[in-house]
Amino acid sequence: MGTSHRSFGESIRMTNLPINLREIELTDRPHLLAWDGVDPISVKQLCTTQNAQYINYRDSLLSRTKPSERFLLLDRYIDREIDVFRDLCQKSAGRVVVLHEVDVLLAYLQSRPGPMLGVFWDRLMRTNHLNALLWILLPGLCIPHRWPTLQVRVIRSERPTGHPIWT
Repeated sequence: MGTSHRSFGESIRMTNLPINLREIELTDRPHLLAWDGVDPISVKQLCTTQNAQYINYRDSLLSRTKPSERFLLLDRYIDREIDVFRDLCQKSAGRVVVLHEVDVLLAYLQSRPGPMLGVFWDRLMRTNHLNALLWILLPGLCIPHRWPTLQVRVIRSERPTGHPIWT
């Protein structure tokens, strides 16, 4: 018998996670949830068990992009994108929002000349007065080292069993 690996879309047992996305100190600021190798189905399952609203940033970006726009130029509109995060919290039906695939924005900003990725993180870190608990789900390597540790949670999956571990 070989080792079992969790394939894309395979369900994981969220009931075993000692996680509560509502148990945080700063409820009006963005929080980062590091989870490597996660698929959208697992994120949606987490949202269901936590009674959180799932929002896909990539889909949101595509829906806001006009067909006549030839270039995104997101590096010129960092404040607009942070305002989108704020608006998503404002319009949320629930108390907790999980924003997935923001790494698309991070990759774009990293590819642009200048310190735009650092500017984004600085402005996001100063964002407050959000109307919902905002969790931005990212791969672990995308979490900036200077982000406050009280605003970061990590979910790790053990490779042999595929069972997630909350740290």
